[in-house]
Amino acid sequence: MLIAGQTAFGKTIYVKEGASGTGVSWVDAYGLLQDALDNADSGDNIWVSAGTYMPTTEVGGSGSRYQSFQMKNFVAIYGGFAGTETRFGQRDVQNNITVLSGDIGVPDDPNDNCFHIFYHPDDLALDPNAILDGFTITAGNADGSGDQNGGGMYNGNNSPTVTNCIFSGNSALNYGGGIYTTVSLTITDCILSDNSANGEMAAGGGIYSTVSLTMMDCTLSNNSANGDMAVGGGIYTTASLTMTDCTLSGNSANGEMAADGGGIFTTASLTMTDCTLSNNSANGEMAADGGGIYTTASLTMTDCTLSNNSANGDMADGGGIYTTAILTMTDCILSDNSVNGDTADGGGIYTTASLTMTDCNLRDNSANGEMADGGGIYTTASLTMTDCTLRDNSANGEMAADGGGTYTTASLTMTKCTLSDNSANGEMADGGGIFALSAGEPNSIQIALINSTIRGNSANSSDGFDSSQGGGIYSRVMFDSASLEITLINSIMSGNSACSGGGMYNTIALVDLGSAEISLNNSTVCGNSATDGSGGGIYNYEGIVTVSNSILWGNTASSDGNEIYNDANTFVISYSDIGGSGGSGGGWDGTLGTDGGGNIDVDPLFVDPNGNDGVIGTVDDNLRLMSGSPCIDAGDNTAVPAGITTDIKGFPRFIDDSCTTDTGNGTSPIVDMGAYELLRSDIDSDGEVNLKDFSQFASYWMNIACGVCGGADLTCDGDVNWDDLTAFAKHWLEGITP
Repeated sequence: MLIAGQTAFGKTIYVKEGASGTGVSWVDAYGLLQDALDNADSGDNIWVSAGTYMPTTEVGGSGSRYQSFQMKNFVAIYGGFAGTETRFGQRDVQNNITVLSGDIGVPDDPNDNCFHIFYHPDDLALDPNAILDGFTITAGNADGSGDQNGGGMYNGNNSPTVTNCIFSGNSALNYGGGIYTTVSLTITDCILSDNSANGEMAAGGGIYSTVSLTMMDCTLSNNSANGDMAVGGGIYTTASLTMTDCTLSGNSANGEMAADGGGIFTTASLTMTDCTLSNNSANGEMAADGGGIYTTASLTMTDCTLSNNSANGDMADGGGIYTTAILTMTDCILSDNSVNGDTADGGGIYTTASLTMTDCNLRDNSANGEMADGGGIYTTASLTMTDCTLRDNSANGEMAADGGGTYTTASLTMTKCTLSDNSANGEMADGGGIFALSAGEPNSIQIALINSTIRGNSANSSDGFDSSQGGGIYSRVMFDSASLEITLINSIMSGNSACSGGGMYNTIALVDLGSAEISLNNSTVCGNSATDGSGGGIYNYEGIVTVSNSILWGNTASSDGNEIYNDANTFVISYSDIGGSGGSGGGWDGTLGTDGGGNIDVDPLFVDPNGNDGVIGTVDDNLRLMSGSPCIDAGDNTAVPAGITTDIKGFPRFIDDSCTTDTGNGTSPIVDMGAYELLRSDIDSDGEVNLKDFSQFASYWMNIACGVCGGADLTCDGDVNWDDLTAFAKHWLEGITP
């Protein structure tokens, strides 16, 4: 039986350090790998025992530095043997270190090392049947007057198979310190570490590739590209790159002028699955982009983690990722990435093309500089996020900082997402959670948050004056041909803070230029604060705002407008619970805007707005409605947007509460006000109808005249009986995600 990767029908040739035989056995082994290669025929396998072997054949020039190895088609070269094995399966690559070294001159002096350990010029035409497996390739230094690429391995029009190898301590004056390839290459179970590309235009410290490259189960660490302009510390590629189960860590691009792509620089499609990029950096005196990844072509990432990557320069963008092409991310984590410079944008991600994220988590990323924007994400193109979390990201500017979580000048859609504890911090700081700017001529952007939570974000002014706006969301329109629309549906905005507009700040920069519209539908705005100004919940200047089926309650402002501050434009409120409004009718406070009817000013009776920690705007808050809330069945069915059938948790959006008299508009069932629909089967109000609820229900089973019966009387007739069980079963397992 053949071991995977071994060639068939040929002989086995043995190589052992210090031997002087003919290669027919371990006892009679060759002492030089080159002798085995010279005598290998198609189908042969070369077994090499632990030790250090150096090239002895000059290729491509004269002089010892031109000494290199050349692989052969249909010949497999294996290292990792002790020198006694009788079967291939006895090989132990980890313990039997087999080194191919270019250190042929003065020990540890790279100036007289071989230019290449493996040199494969175009006419060699290797294909994947040429196999290298189980070696450490080190001390190649491609710094000659001719070919200055590929210190470890140079592949021109050659595509061998490389498996279980280590490329370490190799260098090139221009491209590909570890590997240089101009034809498709597959690398499996390999380590590339401490390789470097060094020159005025240095690229690909670990790998330089101009054709398709496939890598599986590989590690690239501490590789670097160093020059006036340096790109791709770990990998530089101009062709498609596919990586699976790979790790890139500690790689860097270091440029006296500019540096891009500390981990990866690519101008072609990149697909990554189950990969980790950490502690990579792009460091440029003037400009630095893409600490982890720099790409100008499509990037698809699945189950990947990017952490502690950074871009550092006078102008720096994209601590984790810099992209100008379509980016798709699924089940990914970006954490502790940073961008640092005089101007710094996009601590986690900087993108000028559409970005789609699903089930992703961005946390603790930061943009830091004189002017810093987009701690988590900076985007000038459409952004779509589903089931994502942005937490504890920050934009920190000595002068100005915008968009602690996200900075956008294009359309943004967030569905079932959470933005929490993000911050913008500077002398002028806006948009702790989201900063949205429409400034093009013309430019029209739409911001939509559906079933989402904006919680505990802050915009903090360091100068102590009213110069921070929009703790949760800041939106601005500039120029008369620009427009911006923000829509919140089934969403929560709580515990956010800023000098003005604690929850949301909406403005048109110059009067009568452009349009800014906000629509709140079935949303809850609670516990936000304007710490040194107006508009605890919402601050609106010159924009058009429509509020329906929503709750604004418990927000505070140090100046005017605890719930709402409205300056100089249309603000229409209907079928909503607004604190301090006086409710619809003669008692309505006209400074809030226009009374559209159906409004109330009554405690909404949240289950537990402060949570166990006693602090509003934290994860343990419960803003569901208690039984008896005046917001139950009090909304306007006609105001619910088409296609909205559930609340923020996934409960049905229209549930008739038999214990409540309808006060809203429409045919029963009437929608509730706020982000949550009351579902009595959820007895413990945790958002799920499960065994805990059934246990509480069962404890009152067949109780007669028991009042509210611990919430088990779902039909409100004073008894717990079959009618209640039917009502309970109707919503069994509601709210539980499969």
